[in-house]
Amino acid sequence: MSYVPGVAERSVPNEEYNLNINGFRINHLRFVDDLILIEEDPNKLQGVVQKLAIRSKEVGLKINKSVMTNSIEVEIKLDGNSLEYVSEYVYLEQIIAPNDQMSKKINKRIASG
Repeated sequence: MSYVPGVAERSVPNEEYNLNINGFRINHLRFVDDLILIEEDPNKLQGVVQKLAIRSKEVGLKINKSVMTNSIEVEIKLDGNSLEYVSEYVYLEQIIAPNDQMSKKINKRIASG
């Protein structure tokens, strides 16, 4: 998903931060054209996804319809369709996986040249 200032800020609630990184509480990560949502409650995640989809459409953006979890898979819908679960994805040229395997990162770097 491409990032436009204001879209994430208006879609992701600020009052609940679910991840502690070096003492900072966060609920999402952003970098240029990527947004990662972090939520423990599936119902809250569904609500955030719906708000984000509405705001994204307003500025002509499309959302990648795949999701990864390190917990149980729950049904999250976007435009009436269930999001696809994936076992890993690439973020900032790094392979992200719940069961992080260093060999996958090494192989990706080798393949990238």
